[in-house]
Amino acid sequence: MEAFSKQAQAQAAAHMKDRSEVESLKARIRAAQEEAQEFRSVAANARQVAQTRSQERAMQEAEADQSDDDEDTMLLKQKIKAQQDQLDRLLEIFRRQQEQVVKLQDQLSGREEERQKVLKREVEAKLKDRESQVEALLRQLRCAEEESRESMELRSQLRDFAEQSINRDHVLAEMRSVFKQQAAVDGLQQERLFMVLEDLKSFSWNRPWHPVNEMEASSLRGDESPTDVNASAVHVCEAGSAAKQVQVDLDPANALPVVYRRRLLQQLEDLNIEKALLEKRAAREVQDLESLVKLQQDDLRRRREAKSDSPKPLPKKQEMTQDFVVESDWQGEDDVLPVVPVDVQSAWFAAQKVEFHDISSDGEDVLDAEQRPEEVQEYPAGLHYVQRVAELEAQSDELKQCLEALHASESALRRESQEKNDLIAVLLRKAKLPDSETGGFNAASLWLVIAEGCGEIAKLLPKRCFDLLPAASKKTFGPLHFLAKNGKLKTRRRSESLSGLWKRPQKTTSG
Repeated sequence: MEAFSKQAQAQAAAHMKDRSEVESLKARIRAAQEEAQEFRSVAANARQVAQTRSQERAMQEAEADQSDDDEDTMLLKQKIKAQQDQLDRLLEIFRRQQEQVVKLQDQLSGREEERQKVLKREVEAKLKDRESQVEALLRQLRCAEEESRESMELRSQLRDFAEQSINRDHVLAEMRSVFKQQAAVDGLQQERLFMVLEDLKSFSWNRPWHPVNEMEASSLRGDESPTDVNASAVHVCEAGSAAKQVQVDLDPANALPVVYRRRLLQQLEDLNIEKALLEKRAAREVQDLESLVKLQQDDLRRRREAKSDSPKPLPKKQEMTQDFVVESDWQGEDDVLPVVPVDVQSAWFAAQKVEFHDISSDGEDVLDAEQRPEEVQEYPAGLHYVQRVAELEAQSDELKQCLEALHASESALRRESQEKNDLIAVLLRKAKLPDSETGGFNAASLWLVIAEGCGEIAKLLPKRCFDLLPAASKKTFGPLHFLAKNGKLKTRRRSESLSGLWKRPQKTTSG
């Protein structure tokens, strides 16, 4: 509005100036007309004087012929000549002034409209220039607003990325502490296992044995079911013949090895449960980190595609808000599917309807694809946030390296747990001794019973809890489980349960 008011004032000043010029031209025309009238009167007087002078000249010439040597005549001729020259000069001036008057009249009559048209055109051109300048200023203002808005968005995104990095650092620190704690617990459990095995070995060589009936042994053997590799490693029936089977009659005086075996089995069960929980938690955290890295990669990819597709150098606010997703998918531990070890039986999976998810190879293909060199894009000059995008990409590369380190630590943990399982199986396999050919009993038979009990408990350990077993398995292993679970049972009940569970008759050899 101020620009339009200034333009109106300029137009009014120009109009007043034109009006003053017209009035001055009119005054000049009047003065020229007055001068022309004066010159006309002077010319008429000059003509009369010229006529009189011409007559006098003729008369003087006639007299001059008579007296050429008269000085007065010469002076008179000179005066006449000077007056004639002055008359010619005045006539010339009159002619010029008359032409100027005609020109001024023409300008006043016909050319004033053309001049006004020219002035209007000039004013319109000036107005167009002003409008173009105003539009350019508006465009610059809009660009400045967009740049300020984008700078605010970039600041908020940088703040979000900083918070995400801090959260990831906390998660990594927690995972490292968990891994260290698990390593310490594994070492402690291994030491306890060696100590218990040594105690069991020392007790197994100092116990007497008594024959038992054959029917109970055959009925107990008929209830057993085939198991996995760890159970088959400790099975005692593969060493001897099918006709030779022995068993011990456990009385209340022989309950000390059973107590040590129960402690060993409880420790093994606790160790496997803790290992499964740690694997589950590590798998959840790794999956969360992988999801975050994938979100960041998709975010950067969408930004690059938007930059390559759009003609403008700067992206819009809607694209920025749609591309940059704040950590909304970071939910708790409930969103991740439970991770179950590989050695759990398929029947238990079918009964419990648990989804099996092996994370041993998760993220490897993605990391191989991400490690490929990306094509470097040429960013247009003048973009102030290119450096920030490069910093964010560097942060994403660091997160990828952290994820690789987590995968390596996970694989190392899996190998360590597998080695421990193999060590337990080897120890139980070493404890497996052949039967006596003569049918007698020795101190090593007690170790066979202990190893067989360990194999039966090892069947139950990967299943996390005794309550998840079928009804038949509960009936078979119920006394032993409740004996190991309830530490307040009396010695008499323990001995009765053990004697009822482990009494087996000795088979007679035929032929």
